[in-house]
Amino acid sequence: MPKARVPKSPIARAEITMKKIVLIVALCLIGRYVLFWYEYTNSIYEGGLAWYKKEYVGKKISGVLKTIDQFNNNPSKVVLSITNKGEEFDISYGVTCVEKEFVDFVQEGDSVFKTSGEKLMRFCKTNGNCRNFELNFCDKFK
Repeated sequence: MPKARVPKSPIARAEITMKKIVLIVALCLIGRYVLFWYEYTNSIYEGGLAWYKKEYVGKKISGVLKTIDQFNNNPSKVVLSITNKGEEFDISYGVTCVEKEFVDFVQEGDSVFKTSGEKLMRFCKTNGNCRNFELNFCDKFK
């Protein structure tokens, strides 16, 4: 014969109910935490994308490459500063991933041209030799 089930005391039932409530509250807090970080990282990306569209793609440039510095002694990562005609401050592009061809060709003092809405920048030497390069912000804005 099966054993008769002994009803749980009111204290035992209250403990089980309390554990369920704590579990539900904990799951709600974890869900809110995950949602917060998703919204936070998404807003950072959207802000960066807006900067990319305005300050790189939407920017018209006709100036001179003021500085080109390696980032952490890595020749494939550079930081560029461009003096743009008609602007009070230099344009500074943070860490930019570049190919060996870019490193070999581009030097401080080169003329730089870019039309608004285009991604390609034209770097020209004083002898008229020019090449087009697209700045790659290390695949941050794909």
